[in-house]
Amino acid sequence: YQVDDTIVIKELEQIGLKTSHCNAIIGPFRLHRPQIQQALISRSLHLSQISKGEPPSWRLNYTLSTKALPNVNSASVFLNIPIKNVTVGAKEKPNNLGRSSNNKDLSFAISGQKLKALVHELRSAREVMRKFDDL
Repeated sequence: YQVDDTIVIKELEQIGLKTSHCNAIIGPFRLHRPQIQQALISRSLHLSQISKGEPPSWRLNYTLSTKALPNVNSASVFLNIPIKNVTVGAKEKPNNLGRSSNNKDLSFAISGQKLKALVHELRSAREVMRKFDDL
């Protein structure tokens, strides 16, 4: 959440914006940085929000062809992660994703390649966490 202005400009240029447009965007970004950071933090999924009682589920769809594209041959995975609310004292606080009922699911589709990258990143994070457990 602490991104330097020069990095933001470089990232915007990488997606094809002109330097003058990037410089115009960075002004309001600087002005509203705390609000942007707070919005991103409040909408992030936290490990404590994942329901321990119900494991994540997944479904694999493999598309061979469509009417528009006769030869697709692509796999996509639909992930479903159960999310619980966070309780503070006697009050129930909605989770950071703005959900207010006890258990909601976070569902999304992901390509096979992105799933492999996600699994790799999660395994790396688990190894880092194990190192801290050993301290």
